[in-house]
Amino acid sequence: MKIILAILALFVALSYADGECAVFACSSIDQEGDTRLCGQRTDGTEGAANTFAAQECTGDDFCQADAWTDPAAAVAAAANLQCGANNPSNFPQDFTATAGVGLDGDYCTADGDCFTSGENEAKCTNSVCVASTKADSPCAGESKNCPVGHFCSAEDKCAPLLTANSVCTKDSDCAIGHDCIKLSPDGTEFKCTEFGTLNNGDRFTRVANTAPSGSLGAATVVASTVCKTTGEATVEGTQQCRNHQRNKDDSLRSPNLQTQCKTATFVDEAADNFNTETEVLVNPICGFNKDNKAICPVFLGDKPVQDLIAENSKFTKGLKCHRLSGVTSFGTGSVCKGFWDVRDKKEGFNLFRLGQILDPQTWANTANNNDCVANTITFKNWNGFNSAYLSYGAVGMITTALAYIMM
Repeated sequence: MKIILAILALFVALSYADGECAVFACSSIDQEGDTRLCGQRTDGTEGAANTFAAQECTGDDFCQADAWTDPAAAVAAAANLQCGANNPSNFPQDFTATAGVGLDGDYCTADGDCFTSGENEAKCTNSVCVASTKADSPCAGESKNCPVGHFCSAEDKCAPLLTANSVCTKDSDCAIGHDCIKLSPDGTEFKCTEFGTLNNGDRFTRVANTAPSGSLGAATVVASTVCKTTGEATVEGTQQCRNHQRNKDDSLRSPNLQTQCKTATFVDEAADNFNTETEVLVNPICGFNKDNKAICPVFLGDKPVQDLIAENSKFTKGLKCHRLSGVTSFGTGSVCKGFWDVRDKKEGFNLFRLGQILDPQTWANTANNNDCVANTITFKNWNGFNSAYLSYGAVGMITTALAYIMM
C-alpha cells in the first residue's frame, strides 16, 4: 500500500554562518508499504548543522516513542537503538494490571485488579472498580477501603473528603484539588486549602515538607499546588509562594547559538525578597527551525508551560477519582477511569506533553514547524492525535520516517 509521509527536509542555506541554526521545511515522499523507518538526529552545536540518519526496524519491532534520547550514539551503534517491541498503535501504554491495587473508580479488566480487604469486597464492573463500602462503612484505618469522595476518618468510618477551610491532618483527608497546610505566621491549625489560591510571597507550612531547602545562598523553587505562581520554596523555615524561572523574552528565540537567553529567577533566601529578580543566562539550542534562530529552553514560569498547567489542573480537578488513585501511571494498575477514557484525547495528551516540553531538545524540536512535525507517519500510528494536540508534542512521536537534504 502506498503511503504519503509528511517529513522534515533539512535545507542549509548557502549563506549559512557559524552560530546559525539550520532551516527546515515541510515536504513529502511516496513510500511503498510500512518499512518502519526510524529517524535519528544528531543535534548541531556551535554552528554545525543538524544531521539525520534513517534505520529500518527488523522483524516485528517498531520505532519507539522515546527515541531521540542519544541520537549521535544511536547512529554510530551497530544495533538499532530506536527499535523495540512496543507498538505505537497501542499508545498510550496498555493497561498493566497489578493485582489488587485498583481503587474505587479506577479502570480495571478483572475483579483481581481491584483493592480488596476484610472491609471491602470490590468488584470490576463495566471496566471500573466498585468498592462494596459506602459512607459510614468501617474502614480499618485505610482510606483505600472507602469509595470515591471519602476517606477513613479518625472514627474509623468512611467519611466525605473535607472541603476548603476544614481542619485536616494530611493531604488525603481533603477533597481533590486541595492540600492540607497551615498559613504562616498566624495560622494555628492545618486546613484544607484549595489549589491555586495563595498569592506570591504568602508563607505556609505543609504537614510533610519534602521540598529542598536550597543551597549555595539560593532558595530552590519547586512545583506548588496551592500557590497561584505554581511555585514554592523553603525559606526561613517555612514554605513561601515564589515565581518560577522564566524567559525574559516571550518569543523564546535567540538570534543565534552564541547569544544566550536571559531568564529571570526568584531565589533570594530572604522571605521579604520573594520578588527580587536574579538574571541567569541559558544556552539556546537548534531544533526544527523555520528560520536560522535558535530556541530558548522553556521553564516552569514560561507561558506555554503555565498554560498547560492551568489546563491540566482544570481537567484533573473535575475528575471523579479516588483521592489516592493514580492518574497517569498505567503501569501500576491504579489509574482513574476518568483519565483512562481520555488517554488518547486532548486532555490526556496535555498531561503527557507537559513533561515533554520541559526537556530542552524536545521543546526545540517542536516549538517551530509544529504542524509538519505533528503530521508525520507517526500521527497515524499514535491513534490519530489531532495535530493541535501535538503542537508542542512528543519527541519520538515526530517521525518514523525522516528524510533530509543537505546543501
